[in-house]
Amino acid sequence: SVVVRWMRVWCERVDEVCCCVLFFQAEDGIRDYDVTGVQTCALPICSDGDGLLAVDLLTGDRSVFMDMSLLLGDGIYYLAYSTSSGKAYFDDSDTGMIYVFDPVAGTVEILNTQNETAGMVVDEAAGALLAIQGNRLVSIDMTTGTATMISDESTGSGPAFSNLFGLAVNAARTVAWTVDSDLEALFRVDLATGARTIVADPTTGTGETLEDVSGLAVDEARGEAYLTLARRYGISDDPSGILIVDLATGDRALMDQESDASRSPLTFPGYIVRDGSTGLLYLSDLLMQAIVVVDPITGCNGVRSAAQ
Repeated sequence: SVVVRWMRVWCERVDEVCCCVLFFQAEDGIRDYDVTGVQTCALPICSDGDGLLAVDLLTGDRSVFMDMSLLLGDGIYYLAYSTSSGKAYFDDSDTGMIYVFDPVAGTVEILNTQNETAGMVVDEAAGALLAIQGNRLVSIDMTTGTATMISDESTGSGPAFSNLFGLAVNAARTVAWTVDSDLEALFRVDLATGARTIVADPTTGTGETLEDVSGLAVDEARGEAYLTLARRYGISDDPSGILIVDLATGDRALMDQESDASRSPLTFPGYIVRDGSTGLLYLSDLLMQAIVVVDPITGCNGVRSAAQ
């Protein structure tokens, strides 16, 4: 069995076939899920045993992508995947640095030594890794590891960041969104100018506060952000679930997850991502020990992979 601790997803269209790769950390390793809906995107298999695994979301079958012995620290919190190179980028929770895994060479190398990484997305056209590092949004060259500032207290206009985590970008890689846990705010960042705008916070928009947020995904076309709320049992009486934020008004409302038999209440949702081709959301639920797929329009959900 596999106990899910967190999950990340990458979705891209490759050769007209939609590929989704979900990364999440289990108690016994780092696992990677791959699905096209039509055929499997052929991720290389490194070896047997615990590691970064390739798993078909339609069947749940798993195969090893990266062996855990290649890790230099204790675990991974954020990952990104390059469709052009087939390489995986991740931070190491022990060393705090960003590494790149080359599945062809079977090697892991240091890319960037700046710590406090709290979100990563690949920008294929720019050959760069967009990353949250501390209270900064940077662009990291995927070849040299050199970081270029996009937005911080001295770069770009708008309210200053305080304590960032999570990163979502639009398909054109012109706009990013990130969550500030101290300010209980959702930020929008113009990637060309670094200009920062608060989309939602205690004084912008109405509805649920942005407390206990554990993940972020955005559908720019629908004008919505999806934030997972992982409420602490015994501490908060508020329900866990998916918070929908209107990107135009900042208004917030919990997605209906309990109105009929097609909706299973989420218990402790973690990271979330949106598949750009289908509009579906994929997330991890730590207490369910499962990867869950959610239709954001209907709220219907189902378990795609589970420990038991």
